[in-house]
Amino acid sequence: MIISKSPFLKPRSRNKKTKLFFFLVMLILIVLGFPRALSPISIHVDGKNNQHPEKLKYSGLMVLHELININDDGSNTWHYYKTLGVPWLSGEGTSEKPYVIENILIDANQSGSCITIKNSHVYFIVRNCTLFDSMGGAISMSDSSNGQIVDNNCSYNQDYGIWLHYCDNNNISGNTASNNIYSTGIYLYHCDNNTVSENTVIFNQEYGIYLYDSNNNTVLGNTASDNYISGIFLRGDDNNVSGNTAFLNDQHGFYLYESNNNIVSGNTAFLNDQNGFYVQNSNNNTVSGNTASDNIYYGIYLISSSNNSLSGNTVIDNEQHGIFLYISNNNNVSENMVTDNDQYGIYLSFSNNNTISGNTASDNYYGINLESSNNNNFSGNTINLNFYGINLKDESNNNVFWENKANNNHYGFYLDNCNNNTVSGNTANDNTYYGIFISGENNNVSGNTFSKNKQDGVYLDNCYEIFLSQNEMFECGLGFNIENNMYFNHIDGSNRVNGKILYYYLNEMGLESSNFENAGQVVLVNCSYCTVSEVNTSRTSYGILSYHGTYINISGNTASNNNYYGIYLVNCDNNTLSENNLVSNSEYGIYLDYQSVNNTIWLNKFAKNEGNAQDDGIDNQWDNGSLGNFWDDYDGVDGIPQDGIGNTSYSIPNNGLDRYPLIYTEPLANFTTNATLILTGQFVHFNSTTFGGNFPLSYEWIFSDGFTSTEPHPIHKYESSGIFSVILTVTDLDGDSIEYSKINHIIVEDDIKPSLNFLQSEINADMGSQIQLFCEVSGGNGPLTYTWDFGDGSPTSNETSPIHQYEECGNYKVTLTVIDRNGDVTSATMNVLVRPASVPSTNPAIFIFVMCLIVGFTTLVVTLITVKKKRKSSKSFPVRYPPEGLKSIKKTKDQAVALNLPPLDASNSRLLFEGSISQEKEKELLENTESELGIRREEFLCVIHKGPVEGANIYMCPHCTAFYCKLCAKALKDRNEGCWSCGKPLEL
Repeated sequence: MIISKSPFLKPRSRNKKTKLFFFLVMLILIVLGFPRALSPISIHVDGKNNQHPEKLKYSGLMVLHELININDDGSNTWHYYKTLGVPWLSGEGTSEKPYVIENILIDANQSGSCITIKNSHVYFIVRNCTLFDSMGGAISMSDSSNGQIVDNNCSYNQDYGIWLHYCDNNNISGNTASNNIYSTGIYLYHCDNNTVSENTVIFNQEYGIYLYDSNNNTVLGNTASDNYISGIFLRGDDNNVSGNTAFLNDQHGFYLYESNNNIVSGNTAFLNDQNGFYVQNSNNNTVSGNTASDNIYYGIYLISSSNNSLSGNTVIDNEQHGIFLYISNNNNVSENMVTDNDQYGIYLSFSNNNTISGNTASDNYYGINLESSNNNNFSGNTINLNFYGINLKDESNNNVFWENKANNNHYGFYLDNCNNNTVSGNTANDNTYYGIFISGENNNVSGNTFSKNKQDGVYLDNCYEIFLSQNEMFECGLGFNIENNMYFNHIDGSNRVNGKILYYYLNEMGLESSNFENAGQVVLVNCSYCTVSEVNTSRTSYGILSYHGTYINISGNTASNNNYYGIYLVNCDNNTLSENNLVSNSEYGIYLDYQSVNNTIWLNKFAKNEGNAQDDGIDNQWDNGSLGNFWDDYDGVDGIPQDGIGNTSYSIPNNGLDRYPLIYTEPLANFTTNATLILTGQFVHFNSTTFGGNFPLSYEWIFSDGFTSTEPHPIHKYESSGIFSVILTVTDLDGDSIEYSKINHIIVEDDIKPSLNFLQSEINADMGSQIQLFCEVSGGNGPLTYTWDFGDGSPTSNETSPIHQYEECGNYKVTLTVIDRNGDVTSATMNVLVRPASVPSTNPAIFIFVMCLIVGFTTLVVTLITVKKKRKSSKSFPVRYPPEGLKSIKKTKDQAVALNLPPLDASNSRLLFEGSISQEKEKELLENTESELGIRREEFLCVIHKGPVEGANIYMCPHCTAFYCKLCAKALKDRNEGCWSCGKPLEL
């Protein structure tokens, strides 16, 4: 009696998604009848049965009562069994005629191994055997070689399914070794140069396949599922593990331990309770082209492993990390797709000197994460749509980041308390917060591009000796944690903001306007007695920032559309801010922190800021004693006298008061365009509309393609494709200006003609049935217009995938014509072959009378077919067509014979008459047969080419009597198509 714990009763930690997937997988396996081990063997052979073993059969297997024990240690046991004439052994032990044990069933009753082979080096095969309830392995081999263990079922044993000990050069393939109670499906111990392929190992108590101190083996195409420990375990060197599938195992899909120089490629590991691939204390391995998905811990995990190559793997949707290196050095992680993992895409912890290159890490919480890891090199990686793109923490030092792309994350690069790192030549665009956040010492950030990050391109937090050079920032700039070491950073003029110079001055006195020419952003640290005037510092982080500044005159500047503030004063005293244009800043036009004292702010223009100003300082004056500032949200009026000054004060949160607010008189501007979607080389007409301001007005247009205009209504030609913003700045006589912009307003496309590709050159359809037509369309400048001509004279269709019904048989040419918005036209055709609908099977009877001509004589062929509902008449008998009689008709008058027709009745399913008759006889027979049987005469046309068929070229379907010429019938047969009428095979 076989007693086995049900595999479905073991505890699980699977989530709902896993359980649903597991149910679907098992359902598919059951439907496909895979594998045999899922159906427990219930045969138990009674030892008291007196029949000779070879006479006992079970499902084609010979049932043996004894165990097979071959110990070829000099006694030549194989030959001994052959001389006994045992029925389960054949062959001679040579490579041409190996010994063969096959087609037997053994229940070991826990008394030992079903088949034991020791010290054997002849050629042998164990094939198609069912072996169960053994102790020591259903098949147990030691010190043996040249064996093939093929297509056996070694399931429901007490320990191993197949066990090899010090065995070399064997082939174990196509076996099922499942539900083995206390151990492993297939176990190799100190075995070299073996092949383990296409085996199924599931529900084993320990491992599916286990190689211990075994080298140079090939493990290929096996399925290891739902084993209590791991699917495939490897401890050995120079093995090749390829094309295997390991899923739903309680620990790891693939486990390498103290294994070196192995190749692990093209495998799939999913839904395992811990890791897909677990590599421990293993070096110089190649793990490539594998898929690791939906595992509970990590996709690929390296621990204390060095000099390994992980390349070209797909690691997705694991519940913790994608690729995790822990205490692992000098590894190469390249060209992997690591996406949609719940925590880290690629994670290095206490791992040094690794190369991480060319990977894609997207839709994870962390794209790439370093923790206490040093001297690693990251290059050419694409890190998108994560919360943290590239994250360094816990003193990860001396790492190099080169030419990586960290876009559309919350943080592009995030260096937290990390030192001596180099970030160079990277791109960090469109991130929600920063392109790069830096905290630490001696980091070098150079030659990077930071574009359209929502707050800062570069943000410095508690930094010391930071080097910034040659960085390009667009629509973002340099930001700070103001209180942390702004004195000890090196930021030179090679950095650019919106193509203009980032000025960072430290401990300077007496700077003048000439020191700020072409300024994109201005940062002053501990500067005094300086003048900043007539610069435009817009679309950056802070337009003008002064830290610990005194007696600085900031006047006549434009600081608009910045991510934080137009002008920001921190711990600044006795400065003057006047006549600046502060428009559409995301937080404040001007912000004074709590340590800013005795500053004077007047004649500035505030409009469309989130908050026009905030004053957290002390004793700051928001007017000069007679004139204040222009505020677009001032709700007071210019009373008596009408001097342009409001009659009531304007309050500035938290401590400011403008006693003489000026009535806002700046111009308002807008513009329209005649088109927003154009082709390269086309012109766009821009039309400005302005209100208010003191004339004359001046105009500045920025088209974002390197060209500008000062015309009020310019016409501009875009020479290259792209998406372009348009900015209009209008300035009046008094210097009042307003900026109006439309972001990503003009879309310029290259003129690309549409391309059509029918996936099939021809399709077949039944007459009267509806078919849907598809065509692959690429290119073109949308929107596209579709015109379908079905070739049958019916109205055309403008749908992308129309449904059409052909009412007549024939070969139709379908033409699709696509026109894009620029008038580019492309057409493509395909054939639709419409065949007759299937002959109805519900008519009581069908009679067909056919006339065929052969060289001036008339051969009369009368065919009577009786078709009853749902089945043919029980009296019918088959006649293969064309009959030999028709084939043998000679084309001479001498062979003509009178045709005597016997009476026709419905008792015969098919009667065939042939011969040559005169026209008078033909007429008489037609009248008789039609009057007696109601047979209707039809012109004989081929079903396919619709033309008449003459003589011996006739072929009739034996199932439904549809007629063909032999050429068309043969063509259908060669194309493996059935009859166009009934769909059944043609019997030529």
